[in-house]
Amino acid sequence: MNISVIIPVYNAEPFITEAVHSALGQPEVNEVILVEDGSTDDSLSVCRGLALADSRVRLFQHPGRRNNGAGASRNLGIEKSSLPYIAFLDADDFYLENRFRKTYELFEQYPSADGIYEATERIFENEDVKATYFDLYKDRPMVSVNKSVSPSHLFQSLVLGNEGWFHLNGLVIKRKILEKTSTFDIRLRQTQDTDFILRLALHGRLYGGDPKIPVAKIRIHGNNRILNAQKVIYYRHLFFKKWFTKMLKNQWDAKVNKHIIKGLLYTHPDIFKYRKFILIRLSIKAIYLLGYLFRYPKIIAKLF
Repeated sequence: MNISVIIPVYNAEPFITEAVHSALGQPEVNEVILVEDGSTDDSLSVCRGLALADSRVRLFQHPGRRNNGAGASRNLGIEKSSLPYIAFLDADDFYLENRFRKTYELFEQYPSADGIYEATERIFENEDVKATYFDLYKDRPMVSVNKSVSPSHLFQSLVLGNEGWFHLNGLVIKRKILEKTSTFDIRLRQTQDTDFILRLALHGRLYGGDPKIPVAKIRIHGNNRILNAQKVIYYRHLFFKKWFTKMLKNQWDAKVNKHIIKGLLYTHPDIFKYRKFILIRLSIKAIYLLGYLFRYPKIIAKLF
């Protein structure tokens, strides 16, 4: 396997060296693409040093050193990469030893696979960060799809969340699948990875690895943008609005449709604001749901 690893870099000065070295230490990695996204710390200097030290590391920036977000940075990295397999790594995270060993075996086992996803694990900077994270997400440290899910059922499984999820750090794709799915939606400064993964699952054939063995660590620290609840909900709502529009145009399972509408309502700013007040939240939710049903009368048929 010849793998390009795409790393968007924004204010990751303390972490980026470990991330890059963890990628270069994998024998399958022959290219590491750094896209420096207008950092306000000294990340750019660190990236320049890493690129000078190893010819496999290539550094790019957006025109005018603009901050365009992780999605746009990954898109630029994909555009500049040259190898047939693409993997992703966040600048504050790192791969574990032999990260791609099982990946290679699975691609050999499933020649028709467009991608392989494997488990990752969260690590927390301190207990305060851990408490903030779990209050917002109510999630678990291990990030994995819990059991074997066929590619044809993966989209539904991921939407419903019945069998877990996987992180971009645990994903390797063949470049050619992007012809069907396109790249990251730059309108989504957050949740663009969720959107990308769902499109891959919907249009491609993705196979899972061992759900109990992580291939990368996800570092949760105080500067993570995912800990900003207001922005998280704002972009999650945009995400659900996008998939609500897709839902109206497709014949998906009723369970999928209901989950998308549920997410659209829960992430609405007016409803999320009163999430701890059950009666108020339910009343507002009912009003908005009636509004959607009135505006999109055909939606009723998609719920049954």
